[in-house]
Amino acid sequence: MKRILQYMLTPDGRRAMALLFLAGGGVAMTAYAGWSLWMVRGVAQYAFYLGLAAHVSILVVLTGFAGLLVKRMLKASIVGSSFEASDAADPPAPTVTTTTTTTGAGQ
Repeated sequence: MKRILQYMLTPDGRRAMALLFLAGGGVAMTAYAGWSLWMVRGVAQYAFYLGLAAHVSILVVLTGFAGLLVKRMLKASIVGSSFEASDAADPPAPTVTTTTTTTGAGQ
């Protein structure tokens, strides 16, 4: 159990959790839309608009899947300043070494 929790705290684990929650939400919303359309099947206008709303909810889920499955990167530059963000794994931090030299005044 501890290993699963540690995995979920990593970026890949968070992606896996998001994928599972999106899949569960998509199944639930599809079932709810189907049940709702069955309930109003006698009134064509209600069924039409409810069907449109169901398609929009499915579109939201599919857009979420697409967002999880592709790598995202944002680059911007304004008046000489630039900004870059990515969901890729962070590269290792650069190692900074300092050297100190002393010159003896009394030598």
